[in-house]
Amino acid sequence: MPPKPVDYFAFQTNVFSKYDTRPDKSPDTVYFPEVAPYAPISHLKLPDWGEPYVVVSTGSTELAQTITSALTDSGLQQSSVILDGLVHPAVDLADTELPDTLQVVVRMNSAEFGDELLQYIAESSTEQIALYLNPTIPAQQDFTPLEATPLPKRAIEDDGSFEHYSEKLDALTALIQKKFAGNGFVLSYSGLFDAAMDYGYSETDTDECCLSGYFDNDEYWKPLMHFSTSDSLYRCHGGYANTGDDNKYFLVGEALSTDYSIIGESKNLSSYSSYFCDNSGLQLNYHCASSSCDDESCSVISASMIPAMSGCEAVPADSLPVPLFVKFDCAVDGTPTETLYLDSNCKHQYGDQVNMTQCRESTTYVEGEVWAGGYMRETTVAVFIGVMTNEIGHSSQFGDGFEEVFAAQFGRECLSDDPKYCKIIGEADLASGNLLDFMSRQYLDPTTGLGTDKDYLPGHRVLIFDKAN
Repeated sequence: MPPKPVDYFAFQTNVFSKYDTRPDKSPDTVYFPEVAPYAPISHLKLPDWGEPYVVVSTGSTELAQTITSALTDSGLQQSSVILDGLVHPAVDLADTELPDTLQVVVRMNSAEFGDELLQYIAESSTEQIALYLNPTIPAQQDFTPLEATPLPKRAIEDDGSFEHYSEKLDALTALIQKKFAGNGFVLSYSGLFDAAMDYGYSETDTDECCLSGYFDNDEYWKPLMHFSTSDSLYRCHGGYANTGDDNKYFLVGEALSTDYSIIGESKNLSSYSSYFCDNSGLQLNYHCASSSCDDESCSVISASMIPAMSGCEAVPADSLPVPLFVKFDCAVDGTPTETLYLDSNCKHQYGDQVNMTQCRESTTYVEGEVWAGGYMRETTVAVFIGVMTNEIGHSSQFGDGFEEVFAAQFGRECLSDDPKYCKIIGEADLASGNLLDFMSRQYLDPTTGLGTDKDYLPGHRVLIFDKAN
C-alpha cells in the first residue's frame, strides 16, 4: 500500500484473447478484451495504508487455494491475501490454441504527489510479479475465494437528477456563449461527449465495452487498452482518423448545433507524412505541418495498427497487368520499404522495393460536423462543461449559481484570469488543421465498485468557439 492515504488506490486485472474479426487475417495479430466484468480491488478491500498484502490473479480455484495456503502458512494474515474475479466460474477464458494475455492495472489518485508518493511509485515499478507455471495441485479442500463476484448490471435511478443537471448545463451554456460573443467569438459547434469504454455495466463486457462502434472496434481500441478498467467511465469527443482502408475522418460525439459563418462548411487540409523504422517495427510519422516531417506537430502510429498496412494486402485491381499484393515492412538495414508481390502470401516479389523514407504531402477534405467539432483552428477555444467533478474548473468564472457543475477552457486564448480554469494551446502544441479530441474519466463509487448508470446524469458538453482573424 502507499505510505500514506490517497483518494483512490486499486488493482484491476484484464484478460485479452488473441483473435481478429476479419476472416482473412491471422488471429495472432489482434488483442481484444475478453474478460473484465468484475470490480477492481480498491483500497477499501486491502489492509491499512502501509501494510503488506498479496493480490492473486488466476483462473484456477485449485491454484488460488495452493497460493493462499502457502502464504498463510508462512505467517501472512488471510485477510491480506486477495483474489481477483478471474477465479469466479462466470469467467470463461479463451478455449483456443492461442494464449490469453494478462494485464494488471494499478491506479492511484491523489490531490498531491509529493516526494514520498513519487518514491513509492518508482520503487513499485521495479517490484517483481511471481508467475506460477504448471504447479502440482494438492487434493481439493474447502476453499472460498475472498473476491470473486462479477459486477451486477446497474439499474438506472430516476430521481430527476438528469433533468435537474441538464437545466443547469443549459443555463451555463447560455452564459458562456454570451461572454464569448462579447469578445468577438461565434459558437461554431456544440455537442455531447459520447460514452466510450463502458466496462462494468453488465456481467459480460466483451460485446459492450466499446459502445460507439464507429469502425472495427479492435482497431480503434487496441492502442487504448490501458483504459480498460471497470472502476471508471470513459467519455470522449472529437475528430478521429479511421485507420481502415477508406482512410476517412469522423466525429466521436453527438452534435447539438453548428455555425459555419466563421470557419466555412468545409476545408482542404494539407499535411506531410513519412515512414521510419525503430525497435518496434515500421512507424508512420503523420499530420506533420512542415515538408521536412521532423517538427513537433507530427504524430506517430505503428503501421501494424493500420489494417491496409498490417500484412500482405491486395492492391486495387484497376489497370493492373496482373493481380498484385503489397507489403510494407522494414529492410534489414532499417529502411522503411513498400514491396509488390504476385501472391497473397507475399513470397514472390514483383519489381523493386520502394524506399518509403521520403516526406510526402497529402490533402484531406473535411466538411460539416467533423470540421466544426473535430479540428483545431487558428482562433479556436473549446469549453467543456459537465457534472461529476471534484473541483477542477469551477464554473464560477462565468457567473454565480453553478457550483454543482464545472467549466474548463482549452484553446488559443483564455477568457479567465485564473490559469486553473484554462490551458493555452499554441500552434507549437497543436497546429491548426490537426484533429482535436478529448477523453474524460469519471470514477465510480469505490465503496461499491459500481456507481451510477451512465445515463443517470447528463454527459459532458463541448462548446467550440472561433472568431474572425
